[in-house]
Amino acid sequence: MINTQPITTCPYWCPNCLQRCTFAAGGLYLPLLEHTLKFCRSRHWERCPQYQRGCEALTSQAVPPPSSLDQGRRRHQRFVRRHPLTLKLKEQPGGPDPAPRTLHAQTLDISQGGMKIETKAGAPATDKISFCFGKDFPLPGFTGEARILWQSQDDKTGHHRLGLIFVGQKARWAIGESLLLA
Repeated sequence: MINTQPITTCPYWCPNCLQRCTFAAGGLYLPLLEHTLKFCRSRHWERCPQYQRGCEALTSQAVPPPSSLDQGRRRHQRFVRRHPLTLKLKEQPGGPDPAPRTLHAQTLDISQGGMKIETKAGAPATDKISFCFGKDFPLPGFTGEARILWQSQDDKTGHHRLGLIFVGQKARWAIGESLLLA
């Protein structure tokens, strides 16, 4: 079920993390009380100068999707980034092997909502997976969960490309922050 409630506080403000702004790139931003009352803890958080600067930085680095392929599906802009990661495929209940299968992959592009990856082996489209980024990622060793939306195989190389959507806000927020750091 999709939550249709309006966001009443800034999703990047972290009251449990020394009240820091997690949308800050290249440093630490601790907003003053007046700022948090005016923006972070109000429904006007999108007017925050820090948030607007961060959005401008993301937009200037983004690769605009080709409109003929996009068809208005994407909510987040994609960034061409290559990062190695490890995937653990969770077998379906009642499956033959209860141990998760591990695959090594590389991102082709990434956004705050998901990523396109390439791997040598495919996976069933219904699998839910866990992923862990390597040391070269802006948040080294970051782990999260995703769902496989689609996959295709390159006829020349035999490699599989998978489209993943992040499960849960933790991954979305952390990936959004990492895109600013990269």
